[in-house]
Amino acid sequence: MKKFYSFLASAVALATSFTASAASVTIIVDNPSAVDIVKSEYKYDDQGNGEYVYTPIVEPVEDVNVVESADYLYAHVKAKDGFALTSVVLGETEQLRTVPSDNWSFSVDEYTNGAVYVVSTINLEESRTASVEITVDDPSKIRLTRNGSLGGDVALSAGSQTVKFAPEIEGPFSILAKSSTAPIYYVKHNGEDVVMEYGQYRVDVKDGDKVEIAANFPDIDYTVKVIVADDVKGVFSGLYDASNTALDGNLAEGVAVHAGTSLNLRLNTTDYAVDDVIVNGESTKSTYWSGVIDKDYTFEILAHEFGTYTVDFDVDDPSRVEIYNGYSSYGTEKFDIVAGVNTFEFKESNYGSNIYIAATEGNIVKNVRIVNGENESNRSGGTITVNKGDKVYITSAVKEPDTKLIVWVEPAAVSSIKSITFNEYYGSKVFGTIVPEAGVNVFDYCFSDLSMQMNINVNHPNPIPEGYIAWSPYLSYNEADAYQASYFQMSSYSGMADGDILRIFYEQPEKATVSVSAPEALAPSDIAVEVDTRAVSEWSSMSLFKGSEVKIIPSVAVTCSVDGRPVTADSDGCFSFIVTGDHNVVLGMNTTGIDRVEAEGTAPRVIYNLQGIRMADTDNLPAGIYIIDGKKVAVK
Repeated sequence: MKKFYSFLASAVALATSFTASAASVTIIVDNPSAVDIVKSEYKYDDQGNGEYVYTPIVEPVEDVNVVESADYLYAHVKAKDGFALTSVVLGETEQLRTVPSDNWSFSVDEYTNGAVYVVSTINLEESRTASVEITVDDPSKIRLTRNGSLGGDVALSAGSQTVKFAPEIEGPFSILAKSSTAPIYYVKHNGEDVVMEYGQYRVDVKDGDKVEIAANFPDIDYTVKVIVADDVKGVFSGLYDASNTALDGNLAEGVAVHAGTSLNLRLNTTDYAVDDVIVNGESTKSTYWSGVIDKDYTFEILAHEFGTYTVDFDVDDPSRVEIYNGYSSYGTEKFDIVAGVNTFEFKESNYGSNIYIAATEGNIVKNVRIVNGENESNRSGGTITVNKGDKVYITSAVKEPDTKLIVWVEPAAVSSIKSITFNEYYGSKVFGTIVPEAGVNVFDYCFSDLSMQMNINVNHPNPIPEGYIAWSPYLSYNEADAYQASYFQMSSYSGMADGDILRIFYEQPEKATVSVSAPEALAPSDIAVEVDTRAVSEWSSMSLFKGSEVKIIPSVAVTCSVDGRPVTADSDGCFSFIVTGDHNVVLGMNTTGIDRVEAEGTAPRVIYNLQGIRMADTDNLPAGIYIIDGKKVAVK
């Protein structure tokens, strides 16, 4: 690898020698004969069949390859047959890929321009130092792949053979049937049965292992029985094979089924409640079964005809809640409810009954608690599913705003805005309207009402002149870059929170950097910072829009200067200023006034001088003024 790093400097120089309008990346390869550098296109033939076609973009591949493009290019480094990629490193340190594979994709654009990638490869045949003995009776029915990220089918022949593989790279092996209608009889690994999972057998092979694959089932029949009580005979719809043909004969007595036959059990779940399907004495607690016949099978189906059941709904205040017998409130029965317990009857089904719980106007559903024995779940309303034995407890409350959105409007934009409305996103309900003023406007809302959409209603001239183009504001959410739009979607899924700020500008705004420095003697808890009433946790360096108001709220006596000019505290002891450009804010300790006088021997142990330096010797302080617990103290 070291020799490839020596190419980096010359590779960068080579890349920058291309035209300034084009982007380029450099690909350094340890073995140029092991890879192709290509681009891919999806092409269709005359019959409409499509496939990816790979076209070389570097020929021949060399140790150092510069890929240049004036337009966006998506390309690949593909390992040739018998090789694999083991790693891709950006520059000298940033590892992009470590898992062996046969392909690595990259782009050539403004974001990757000048990048240098180092690609390492291996020769698979040389790396296949381990081997496993595989015995198979009928390879035409079997697909075996070396696994890992490389994959690759292995050609098998009948009988015993040795298959080589690269340890740590090409394991485990995957074994599966080529056809779903011809399942595998068994797979053994070193004499032990391997259990099929998700349609395949995975074998974690090691050097010297033995794998036995029996594709063909023995030429014998097994007996399959189905037991169903006379009063629910209709629940059994049949046992069907892979060709969708139902088993014929007297299943109660048992019928002969050839080994290796795939069967699936079908039941009538429309008219019957299936309590259990017992397979060879084992409960499945299921309404379905499918598998391969490799022994005698007895299916016992326990079921009953659908009846009715009741569920109790305990409601705290019926004036605040509505309950509907269905998935939603549209076109479904609305239950009459009273305070306390309401008992409703439902038709039994295998999947429960859907109930829709909603709050009335001006109220909220705080919690829906569903209890069934020791099982309990909690919901916030909407659609729930109830089953036999459930008890439902509903608590509600009067809706009160619990979240605020700060809407800051640039003074230049105020005259262009008629109003700002907050509408139901999927409906016509209006949650509030603001006629904005310059600066901070506050919209209080209930978080449970989200999603909603904020619409900025623009003033238009009357009459509208010919060629008129309506003004469109610029918006910024939580100080992010501004974009042009006249609406803003408010959603709980987008992470909206109490105290978020949305800024509205007349035109594309500018940002500035505001840096705040404070003496070491000030603890972080001594200073709070707000920008247009929104609290800021990281305030040492802030990227803010021009026109924003910064407010510094100290809990101890401090001084404040902006760009070297002192700022006078307002009546509540806070310092405020408007951002007009880059600003350097310096906070200092207020050296006027003595909070208390203490004898030198009784001074606290954590002490700073007025230059913000912590005093190491707290027992023998010279007489003077110090900062102790955030206050000025004279030590004598």
